[in-house]
Formats: sequence, C-alpha cells, structure tokens
Amino acid sequence: MIIGPFPDPITGLSISNAALLRGLCANGHQVDFINTEHSANVSSELGKFSFSKLNFLFFYCKIYKILKNDIIYMTPGQTFFGVMKYLPFVLTAKLFKRKSLFHLHGNSVKDVYASLKGLKRKLYSRTIKCFDESIVLSPSLKVNMRPFFNDSDIHVEHNFIQEDIAISLSELESKKDYKEIKLIFISNLLPEKGINNLIDALLKLQSLDINLKIKIAGNIPFNNTNISDKIAQLKSGEYLGVVSGEKKRDLLLWGETFSAFPHN
Repeated sequence: MIIGPFPDPITGLSISNAALLRGLCANGHQVDFINTEHSANVSSELGKFSFSKLNFLFFYCKIYKILKNDIIYMTPGQTFFGVMKYLPFVLTAKLFKRKSLFHLHGNSVKDVYASLKGLKRKLYSRTIKCFDESIVLSPSLKVNMRPFFNDSDIHVEHNFIQEDIAISLSELESKKDYKEIKLIFISNLLPEKGINNLIDALLKLQSLDINLKIKIAGNIPFNNTNISDKIAQLKSGEYLGVVSGEKKRDLLLWGETFSAFPHN
C-alpha cells in the first residue's frame, strides 16, 4: 500500500508515487493507496499551519485500508507537520503489525531535527522511529536517517527517469548544436526553487542588451503569481505551463543548459 501525495498538483514526489503505483500494478501486484494531497495547487508554505490544511483529516477516514495490506510504504514530508500528519498511519501499521517504510525524498530531515527543541523534537524523532525501515535516494542522504534507524534499515533507491521522455546519447548529439545559450527551467515556480532570482538576473542582463533564450515549465503557485508578469517582460523568454510526455521531451532536446539554484 502507498500512502502519500499523488497528482494533481504535479510535483516530483507525486509523479514518483504515481509511477510506483503504475509499475507495481503492471507487474501483477495488488496495490492500494491513500492520496494525502490536500490541495490542487502548489504552495511554498511548507511546514506552516493553516486551517485549509485540516482537509488532511479527511484522509484518516481511509486508515482502515492499512489492515488489508502487509507492507505500508509512505512518503512523508520533512517539516515537523509534514512528518506528524503521518503519525496515525504509522501507529496503525505498528499496532496491527504491518511493515512500514519511510521513503525520504529530500535532504532536510537532519536540519529540521537539529532545529527542533523540547517536545516537538521528541515527537518528531519518535514518529520517524515508529517506521520499520527507511529509503533514501543516495548514499549521501543516509545521514538524515541515522538518528532514527540502524544502518542496516536504511536502504538506497536511486531516483527514476520516465520512459516516455528518455533520450539516447546519439539523439542528443544529433539535435544539439550549442551555437547559443538556451536555458530551461523545469520545476514548480516556487520562490525557494530560485525562479524569482533567475528571472531578476535575466532581466538585468536584458537591460545590458544580453538576451538569453529561456523556456520555463511548471506550475505557478498561488503565492507567487507575480512571477508571470516578470516572465512576460523577457524578450527571449517563454512560459510553457506544465509539460509532460512528448512536450517535455521536446523541451529537453531544445535546451542546452538547466537552470536551477534552489535556496532556503
């Protein structure tokens, strides 16, 4: 059973969960899931409490599904609230002796844990320790889980690539000419992803008559809508919205340079 966010909105985590579900079902496994996504829009308000997030309580009504499955795979967030909202799920799994897995998508657990004090720190730690085993995306990320698990219970599973956008090296070499700089930004347009800084830098270069081509793809969060006006000011910029499949593949073939400088 998978417990975590599924599209919409489209995020790296929701796509990963959806791909895992499809893959397991395609290989003949009986897989149930609980979609813990409570919003149709992306937001940068991670870890902040709001009454709108209480919609999540609705998903606890489906907690009985855990009893029908032997392995419970979960993808909690990394903030205090992101972890704590999975507590009822993992406690139910523990109570009924179902194996539970915490798949960490990111590198912030160690920093969040270090920043917490008192009761919140204890709750955060004990919630994660309720899980039987954990999964991280690379060996370097194991440090996030070492305060809570033995090394033998921390597994590495590298990220995946979607088959429908896979590009061979020979095709890449035939399509790229590198005669000009073509930037691509593929991510949700959250401030912490660096998109605001990137557009400000490109506008500054544009004022100096240096125009770099850029194509931008991803959801615009409700709390960063002014980014659309900034992108519109770019003479050589284009916003494509959310792309997938052939459109995403074409974008990857068009671009020469990835633009990404996330910050906290």
